[in-house]
Amino acid sequence: MENFEYRVSVIVPIYNGSEYLKKCLDSLLRQTIGNNQMEVLLINDGSTDESERICQEYTRFYKNFKYFYKENEGLSATRNYGLRRANGKYIAYLDCDDMYSKETLKNVCDFFDMHYEEIDEITIPIVRYKNGKTLPMHYRYKYETKTGIYDLDEFPFVSQTTINIIVKNLLEDNIFFDETPNFRHEDQAYNNEILMKKRKIGFVEEAEYKYNRDNDTGIVNTFMYPYYIFETTMAYYERLFSEYNEVPRYIQALFVHDLVWKLKDDKLLPFHYETNDFNNAMARIRNLLSKVDVDIITSHPSMNNFHAQYWLGLKNNAYPLVVATDKSTAIYVDNKKIYSRDYFEIIMHKIRVCNNKFRMLAFVKSPVYNWVKDEAHVWVVENDTNKRKLEVFPSVHSYFQNTFVKTNNFWAFDYEIDLTGCSNFEFYFEIELDGIIYPTKYWFMPVAVFGNDNSITQYVRENYSISVQDKRNIRLEKIDDNMKTHIENKNSKRFEKDSYVTKMRQESIAYKKEHRVWLYYDAYTVEKDNGYFQFANDIKHNDGIEKYYVVTNKKIYEENDNLEHFVEFGSEQHKLLYLAAERVFTAYYGFSPISPFLAETNEAKYIDLIDFKTIYLQHGVLHAALRTFNSVERCRAEQIVVSSQFEVENYKKNYHYKDSDLITTGMARYDHINRETSAKRQILYAPSWRKYLTYSPKASNWQLQTDKLVKSDYFNGILAFLNNEKLSDYLEKNDLELHVKLHPIIAEQGSELVSVSCDRIKILNCDVKVKVEEYCAFITDFSSYVFDYACLNRPIMYYVTDYEQFKSGMNHYKELDLPFDKAFGPLFVKDDDVIKYLNCISERKFEPEDLYYQRMKDFFLPLDNCAEKLYQYII
Repeated sequence: MENFEYRVSVIVPIYNGSEYLKKCLDSLLRQTIGNNQMEVLLINDGSTDESERICQEYTRFYKNFKYFYKENEGLSATRNYGLRRANGKYIAYLDCDDMYSKETLKNVCDFFDMHYEEIDEITIPIVRYKNGKTLPMHYRYKYETKTGIYDLDEFPFVSQTTINIIVKNLLEDNIFFDETPNFRHEDQAYNNEILMKKRKIGFVEEAEYKYNRDNDTGIVNTFMYPYYIFETTMAYYERLFSEYNEVPRYIQALFVHDLVWKLKDDKLLPFHYETNDFNNAMARIRNLLSKVDVDIITSHPSMNNFHAQYWLGLKNNAYPLVVATDKSTAIYVDNKKIYSRDYFEIIMHKIRVCNNKFRMLAFVKSPVYNWVKDEAHVWVVENDTNKRKLEVFPSVHSYFQNTFVKTNNFWAFDYEIDLTGCSNFEFYFEIELDGIIYPTKYWFMPVAVFGNDNSITQYVRENYSISVQDKRNIRLEKIDDNMKTHIENKNSKRFEKDSYVTKMRQESIAYKKEHRVWLYYDAYTVEKDNGYFQFANDIKHNDGIEKYYVVTNKKIYEENDNLEHFVEFGSEQHKLLYLAAERVFTAYYGFSPISPFLAETNEAKYIDLIDFKTIYLQHGVLHAALRTFNSVERCRAEQIVVSSQFEVENYKKNYHYKDSDLITTGMARYDHINRETSAKRQILYAPSWRKYLTYSPKASNWQLQTDKLVKSDYFNGILAFLNNEKLSDYLEKNDLELHVKLHPIIAEQGSELVSVSCDRIKILNCDVKVKVEEYCAFITDFSSYVFDYACLNRPIMYYVTDYEQFKSGMNHYKELDLPFDKAFGPLFVKDDDVIKYLNCISERKFEPEDLYYQRMKDFFLPLDNCAEKLYQYII
């Protein structure tokens, strides 16, 4: 091995990795290369868990395992520490929660020995695992198909950005990792600096880097948001591009790769910047894109046609042109065709029949509208005779595969027809562009039934069958109960081999014939809210309708008089009632809060039977700007209960609901807020939760990550406020208590981390039901409790401890539909300012300022007997 003590050194950086560390080290012990040829450097970066003990166990038994402890400096500094101590001819990197296949190091070293002068770096397949399952392979393996040497000019899309690599040990000439704080591109930069010398990379197929994604929720991911890394990212690519007169296509592809994944993960743009700074940021992206070849954008393996149009639109020197002929529509750039279709896609959603009216939502999905200034011209042809043009509106799906960036111009439409007197009815859609009529092809979203790959060709809604004829005409045919049963049984035959599904379908069909069912829901984190209050009102009516409140823990309600009407979420009874229901009343929208089938693929087996109408009760007045989530095109609800004229206008303007979709009775919770109750000398502080401090192991089940929480501005701002001596003095002077109600997602684990020294500050238990009337003032950031206090005309103040992060979009929304400057109190970002304002409202004897009082007084619709009014509206 020439002058090297070992054939290969494996650097294992460790920080609090005890959970997976043994598996990692055991994978090294299994290497076929032999311990005498392999050095393992265990570099502990200041871990506070059991990592040191585990490392010492291995070094005690294996002389080639060497342990080093250092103060915490971060991943790059830790790897560099190992680099300076490596005694192997080659150097490999293995994170402490990952593993190698047993033949990896021998096969790589053998290949490197054969091609030492040709290459400086070898990569191996990185196989990602999560929950015991193998995830799809990276797109680079479409190009790296077998062991060999790959020229980066010929294969620009191999995109080596991770450390599943082995490199030469050049001793004093080694390249080191960039230790710049918040750089976050250190792996990619390290690879680039090595690879661009020869512009070649080796690939050994007979090896495997086993990447553990079960531990992919760490604090590092928090710092991948543009709030932290936009500037360092842009500076890196600007510096990299500036090194070349003509930027290598491999480098271009790396930049496009970075843009693509960040767009899809909502981590692309610095929305927290002021207007001029944001425009400058966009100009920097445009400038870099001007140096990227068109085909690198359009042919990039992680790119789709729709996002390609967005990036071409930002490329100053690209000039896409739409050409419409009687045969097709096409997009050309530099005389090269990048897209062509002889039809237009129409995506269908929310197909239903109610009270003899057919209604459906759909949108036209085509990249050509990025370059066509006019809106889509959608024509419906009815019964092959009547042809009329439909009104369109901008589709929320124009924010394609992301939340904040409008990438495309898709056009939505709402088609409705009165079927009174019709025994059958057919229609189809056409698109007109430049005076030419084009046919359409239909795709169906899950709730549209046909789109579940379940071979359904016909299903029933109310007393009409719905079918697609010749892949073009949608046919509605009035049927009797016998035909309805025949169609449902015919669809059930598809599951003859699945006895459970067949039985459940048969039972629900039979049950639905004899029973009318209404279901009521709140969230699993909430004991009683609008779902319960509406249920408690409606159950009093003897109207022949079976009513059930769906709960996650039935024991909580054991003393309730209506316990037989409480159903355990996910139970067999829940499934039966769900399939038989005609109405669902829910305080939380979406699939996960209401479906007992856990996954949409499970529910798809029954989708043709599900014909309930969803009434979204809300769990507070919508004030967060959730356009891409709550839009009429996204939300499963047919109607929404609102409590204010603000909501009516907001839902119509920003979410494209119609007046008929909005029920102005007010939320049932307002029946239980006593406006005459005098407040106690107590103030409530209720900060909301933060998405960026959580992860979701399954849909709508957010779990707090305490390591992220304790390091966040959000949490430390809360602590600073609660432990501010001025706050303690204020409470003591005014004989007040401050009660802290953390959001349930935060409170379950986070409450024990909140320590306060003032005995006038009480941290409420997670299960404590807040009586809003008892508090004389309210402090929050975004909690919907704010509207309860507006209803009570109590002083309100907004305290946002992470305001810049909020504006940047880290919390899944970055603005409010009811902006702070039009809300019910002042906004503060510093704890001292909150305390000053508390003193002011004490001097006002806890009366809101006139400006805010007028906003509160004029905000709500009449809020009396809300639950009963909703019942009478529905019945």
